[in-house]
Amino acid sequence: MVASGPHDRKGIGILTILTIAALCFALYVLLRQDVFYREDGYQLVHHHLAKGRSWHDVHPLYLPVLAWFQRLVSMEGWNEFEVASMFSAASVAFCVLMVGLTARRAGLQAREGVPWMLLTGLCPGVTFFATVVEFHGFFLAFVGICFWQAERLVSGEPPPHRWLSAGLLGLGTALATAAHASGHLLVPLLGAWVIARRDRLDRLPELIAFAATHMVLYLVGLAVVDVVLGLPRHAAGRSAEWLSEWIDVGAIFGRVLPSLWHEVLVPFAPLNLALVWTVLRAWPNPPTLLQVRVGAAAFGLYWLAALLILADPNDGSAIVEHGAYLLPLAIPAAYWVARRLEPVWLDLLVLASLALAWNAIDLHGYENRGQQDAAMAAGFATLGLGPEDVVICGPEESMGLYIQGATCKQVMVLDCAEWSSGTAAGVVVKMREQLAEGRRILVTQRALDLLGDARLGPEAQIFGVALMQFERGPAVVGNGAVLELHP
Repeated sequence: MVASGPHDRKGIGILTILTIAALCFALYVLLRQDVFYREDGYQLVHHHLAKGRSWHDVHPLYLPVLAWFQRLVSMEGWNEFEVASMFSAASVAFCVLMVGLTARRAGLQAREGVPWMLLTGLCPGVTFFATVVEFHGFFLAFVGICFWQAERLVSGEPPPHRWLSAGLLGLGTALATAAHASGHLLVPLLGAWVIARRDRLDRLPELIAFAATHMVLYLVGLAVVDVVLGLPRHAAGRSAEWLSEWIDVGAIFGRVLPSLWHEVLVPFAPLNLALVWTVLRAWPNPPTLLQVRVGAAAFGLYWLAALLILADPNDGSAIVEHGAYLLPLAIPAAYWVARRLEPVWLDLLVLASLALAWNAIDLHGYENRGQQDAAMAAGFATLGLGPEDVVICGPEESMGLYIQGATCKQVMVLDCAEWSSGTAAGVVVKMREQLAEGRRILVTQRALDLLGDARLGPEAQIFGVALMQFERGPAVVGNGAVLELHP
């Protein structure tokens, strides 16, 4: 990873960069998944975007920008799910664009810059999150900006410019952290990137200034947002709570092998294999000890974060997130490989990446479509539910109803706090008003099971107690999985 000298070469052409980014965007749209990814995507679409809520206390930048994007591309017939999916595709394509601009700033020609863009954009994990509704696709747009800005610290800029670049890089990572709380990890990653590219520690003062700027702008920026929006709690504090809630040291060693497979090997193949091969093949002219150390430290930090955060709260087992928390590593890995493999091998690597990405998307759809398919929505359709009738259901059931365009209102169990009003009596009153007005209330067995789960908090328990005050009879003949409330 030897840094280029002063950037006196134009590098890869702008038209080439735009073409590659546009092709990636078209591919992401083509591969757009017709199922939700976990409950987060559904929450973002149904609980926030569809209801005009533009604030998320852990990842605060996502929803305001998504709402702006919705207004920008508003078209007849597009629902919130389609808009949010397109937003992910556009965000990741923008990341690919920024990788191209970074290559141009580094003075790389098309023979190296194009593979760098393609290996980043077609990395299976990256492509996966370009085709689902989730925070991580949007986050990658800021990751791309940060690598582009970090290139100024890699180059031979004079000292005054380097301090300004360090400050702007801190602004970029602060915004990235507002897009997704894991953005804090970009600070050590980009520091390692600059050190490895230059192969020396001469940028250490600027990197310290960059890290300090990041923290100041992140904390001050969110405080300003709190004041402007009149929020009662500081989002930075909520972000810290989120980390404390999710970090789980228990059973961490039992998660090592599943995490290695699901978060490192599968989402980044074949790029990760090519990376190992090119490093080994570099002997007897291997990367320097400094480069190896900072590269290993960056990977270790990201993988440790995945091990700590991706833990099931019930038994401490690994949660599969398809490499979501390691996605920024695709950019430096693709850079290394693109500069060291012969063109014919790079072509084969790009094709293999596309094939594996396509397979991962198909497999995810196959595994989830059974829970989110049209059959369940068709069952509800036979009941003749109107737009004011309510179905209280589990997350998978609600996703299916939403995607299939069911006209009834869906109240997912995880969202029951908006009905609870703090007391079971309040819920009963609200439901009795609904029934008195001739509107129907249906409850799935899955919802009843979840409402008895103490992990969902007191609101769910209140909701469950309220439901006990009503008679319940089967509403769908044959499976008994849906019950209708009666006064």
